[in-house]
Amino acid sequence: MRQALRSEASAPTVARFATAPSGSPVIQRRGENPYAEARQHEGWELTAHHIVPHTALVGALGKLSKDKRAEVLAHAIPETLTDQMLTHLKVVPPAGQDLETFKSELREKLAGPDTDTDTDTVAGVPLGDMRMSFFEWQGGNQFSGPNTSIRPEPSASKDDIDFDGRYFTSLGEKFKELTALGTAVKKENSEDETVRLLKEMLNITKNVAPAPFASAEWTEIGTLEELERLAGDPRLDRKHLRNYAFFKLRLSEIGTAKYDALSAAPGGEYRYQGVPMPLQVKGVFGYIPLADSSAVATVTKSERDLTDVLHDLGAPVAYDKNGVDAEIELAPGKITVAGKYFTVQGYKDKIPCKSVDGNKVKAVAKLIRNKKLSTTSGKSLYQYCRETGMPIASYLPKKLYDTLQESSAAAPALR
Repeated sequence: MRQALRSEASAPTVARFATAPSGSPVIQRRGENPYAEARQHEGWELTAHHIVPHTALVGALGKLSKDKRAEVLAHAIPETLTDQMLTHLKVVPPAGQDLETFKSELREKLAGPDTDTDTDTVAGVPLGDMRMSFFEWQGGNQFSGPNTSIRPEPSASKDDIDFDGRYFTSLGEKFKELTALGTAVKKENSEDETVRLLKEMLNITKNVAPAPFASAEWTEIGTLEELERLAGDPRLDRKHLRNYAFFKLRLSEIGTAKYDALSAAPGGEYRYQGVPMPLQVKGVFGYIPLADSSAVATVTKSERDLTDVLHDLGAPVAYDKNGVDAEIELAPGKITVAGKYFTVQGYKDKIPCKSVDGNKVKAVAKLIRNKKLSTTSGKSLYQYCRETGMPIASYLPKKLYDTLQESSAAAPALR
C-alpha cells in the first residue's frame, strides 16, 4: 500500500553558520556525507577529500541571504536518491512504506522551493540537514583516499583546490571547469554571481557518485630516502610532505631484536629507551609522526677531568713552583684560543685563560686541576628510526608518482 511521505514539525536545527565580528561566516559543524565509505586502509580510516575545498563552499553559501541560500541548497539535491544515501543520512523509512516511493517523494521535498527546512523533518531527520549534506558533500566534488593525516595534498593549505582529484574523478574535461568555478567562488562576488557559480558547480557534481577507494591507485612512499627525494623535487612541489609522513612498524615488532630500544608500557603507552614516544596505534601497525620524532631523545651525560683530557690530547701542563699558574702547550687543532678563553677538542666548555705566549696558554692552576669537562651522548628517535631502516608511510596518487618516476628516468639530472 502506498503511503505518502510525511513531514513532522521539530525544533529548529542548529545553525550551520554564525557571523564573526569581521562579517565572515564561521563554520560550526559538517553534515553527514551521503557517499561516505566506512572503510580503513592500513589501519587508518579513509578520508573523503574535497576537490573544491569545504571552506570555499560553505564560505560562499554563508554570504547569501536566506532565500538565495535556500535556492542553492534545493539545487544541490541529486536527481535520484539511493539506499546508501538514506543510510548515511540516517534516514529510516517508516515501516510498510514502499521504498522507491519514499525516496522519490523525499527527493521532491528536498528540491522543492517551498520546503521549510528550518522546521520540517522526515523520519526524524531535519530536511535542512539533508540539504546541507548534499551541498557540502557533492558527489563529483570528492574522492576517497588515504587518511588526511597521512596524505599530503598538492598545497600545504587545506583551503586550496585539491588538484589530485583529477586522478580519481570521472568528470573528464568537466574537472577543469569545476576547479575554475571553485577558484572563482572564493573571490569577492555579487550575490547573484555567487548563486550562479554555485549552481553551475552543482550541475557538474550533484549527480556524480565518487568512485570507491582502490588501494592500487595509491603509492606508499616506503623509505626515508624516497621521502626526502620527493620532498625536494621541484616538479612535485610538496615540501610539506614530511608533515604527512610516519615511521611505520608492526606492533608485533616492538621489543624484538631489530627494535630493541622500543617497548610497550602499561596503559597503552609506548617508549623509546624509557622515554614516552608519540606512537599511534592503527590496527596491527604503529605509526610515529616523522615531524615529532626528532623531539624525542635519550641523553647520557658524562664528565672527565680536564687534566686527563689534556694528557690524552698530548698537551702537556706545567705548573709554576708556587702552584699558582699553569702553562699548557698548544696542540694544533686540539686546543683553540678565543679571546680570554680556550676550548678543548671534543668539548664545548669555555675555560678562562690569563694570557697566550707563543705556543703556550697560561691559566689559573687551581682551575686546571679542578675543572671537569662535560659531554652528552645519545640519539633522537628520528635517528634511531632512520638507522634501523624503519619504513615510511605517506601516500601519493599512483599516476602522479609514476609520472614523476618516468620523468626522472628520462631526465636523470632532475633527480
